[in-house]
Amino acid sequence: MEEEDEREETNVIIIDQEADIDIVIEVEEEPEPVVEQIFDVVEENPEFIGGMAKLYEYLGKNIQYPEMAKENGIQGKVFVQFVVWKDGTIKDVRVVKGVHKTLDSEAQRVVKSMPKWTPGRQRGTAVNARFTLPIKFRIS
Repeated sequence: MEEEDEREETNVIIIDQEADIDIVIEVEEEPEPVVEQIFDVVEENPEFIGGMAKLYEYLGKNIQYPEMAKENGIQGKVFVQFVVWKDGTIKDVRVVKGVHKTLDSEAQRVVKSMPKWTPGRQRGTAVNARFTLPIKFRIS
């Protein structure tokens, strides 16, 4: 009988419940979104390629006076604000002072369709810059 007891003891498996196992969970932090700075004042203002004369020539050729506004004698100056990005593209177009929804919409449409500009510069580097453009609608 003693022999059986000894055999049983040799078959006992001891499990160490305090094993040295480190569980590492890596948490990947989401990168913060890059916020592009937009300048309101810059050393060199953004410019329509060819200058202001070419800009007003472009506006004259591309603005289509809304018929409803013509028929009702609606005229005035619409102030459109937008951002000229450092690559020259026009974005974030909005009317800051309007006259009538038909004229405001037309002014926005024309500004959104403009070709790239020469971007504004700060310390010699192209930057994103806000620009406000008055567009005059006049019935002649």
